[in-house]
Amino acid sequence: IGKLNPEFFRTLDTRSLSFIALSGLAGALSWLFFFNALSMASPVAVNAVDRLSIVFILVFGALFLGESLSLVRILAVSLIALGAILIAVYK
Repeated sequence: IGKLNPEFFRTLDTRSLSFIALSGLAGALSWLFFFNALSMASPVAVNAVDRLSIVFILVFGALFLGESLSLVRILAVSLIALGAILIAVYK
């Protein structure tokens, strides 16, 4: 644990390396967009919209990965969405 095995990198195929590269690019772009949004709006509103990613994770997880949607999860995500909307709209 905690040691990097160089053999691991030799086992990665081109498809895996492509997904790793795209993931890094997407992460970098998300930070650029986040800081650009901070320059255009209040930090509270930007952070509220940023937290909507939890809502998208639940929805996409249910649609594409077969995650279960319990009443508690739906209620919790609804409250997150409502809170983000209220914070962003009512300054």
